Amino acid sequence: MTLPAPGAGQAATPRSFFQRFKDAGQAVLDKRKLKSLLLESVSDGVLTAEELEEIRALMARTGIDKSILAEWGEDILERAVDSISLSNLSLERVHSVESVKDFLGVENSVVQKQLQRLDRWRYIATIRKGTLPVQDVKNLVLRKNEIVHWVEPGKLWEERVVSRRYEGGSSGVSFRIAKGITFRTGGTRGQLVTDTADVPISEGNFIITSHRLVFQGQAKSFETKFDKILDIHNHLDGIRFSESNKQKPRKIQYYSANGDVIVEILSQILAKSGAGIG
Repeated sequence: MTLPAPGAGQAATPRSFFQRFKDAGQAVLDKRKLKSLLLESVSDGVLTAEELEEIRALMARTGIDKSILAEWGEDILERAVDSISLSNLSLERVHSVESVKDFLGVENSVVQKQLQRLDRWRYIATIRKGTLPVQDVKNLVLRKNEIVHWVEPGKLWEERVVSRRYEGGSSGVSFRIAKGITFRTGGTRGQLVTDTADVPISEGNFIITSHRLVFQGQAKSFETKFDKILDIHNHLDGIRFSESNKQKPRKIQYYSANGDVIVEILSQILAKSGAGIG
């Protein structure tokens, strides 16, 4: 009987274990490199032909299966959607981000939040292209050819006097002129100081039509034609505008952060009407 040489059949086991360990470590590094490349490539919302070629080449060289892209889909699509802003918004950019989603092969149910954000950007981009929404509103008499483009629930604020007080007054000097009798002289009430603050006046609907701005409130309502507006300051949660025939500006707070939509609607209406607003 021939005995195996000392150590025969044993040396391969440590080598194969360490090789597997090395390969696993390299696979982790390759995946990290691929994800980093993907995040960097979609940071501008566009996957160019050169970037796609580089991504596919890395996957082929490292043997990474395409299914990994769907696993990372939420993070990568989030980065792509983050690239969109009001300053660079266009339908073309929205379509580019949609192409990123298609390339990843991720299910809609996994990226619902990102798709909702993308739908909102698409809606605003459509308005920017000149397609304004049309809405119905009750209890508002429209003029000839007037169209309601937006109705936003909100609250009307106005600057009001909240307190009055005297400052800088003096009690004067008292003189005793007889038992139980004093005479006070030199007393002043000081200067009347008035404190003002913005206070809520009425809840209601802020309405944008093709001809005017309207606030239909429970306690107060008003309307302003576009040719009477001097300036407009838009915010996500409200609007402030001045009128040629009013000393104090109008201030309306929105209950929803729809200022990004409203500013696009107003920009289109004012551009079409030719109203010169500072």
